[in-house]
Amino acid sequence: MTKSINLASLASAVVTTLLLKHPATGEEVGISISGHTPDSAEWEKNKKAIFGAGKETKMLVEKNGMSTTFQDTSEEQKKLILASITSIDNAEMDGKPFVSTPENIKELLSQPEYSWMLEQWSNHIDDRANFFK
Repeated sequence: MTKSINLASLASAVVTTLLLKHPATGEEVGISISGHTPDSAEWEKNKKAIFGAGKETKMLVEKNGMSTTFQDTSEEQKKLILASITSIDNAEMDGKPFVSTPENIKELLSQPEYSWMLEQWSNHIDDRANFFK
């Protein structure tokens, strides 16, 4: 007889954390970004708020799951990706700790020189394997 598997052990996480890597060296820089996954109720809530409840939205399906690839996103999808971020930790700006408010996160990651961070976050949440232990 086959042993049964607890389905709860197969549920994906609703929050995830990314350790940022330096774009040139690939080494971790010590800063993390945390936020909601596309499998979370918070993601769905943000999606309805940004796209509208009645508007059908389709994400591209790729081998790893839902595509939220930054380079290919519309402005609404970029807003959704930004809205999914809950904190940027272990970071400072101008010698002061970075305060992770939604406004500060949006302002920082909307600047072209920090777009690589948003791109890494987008790639992280695009790979469903990151949501499992």
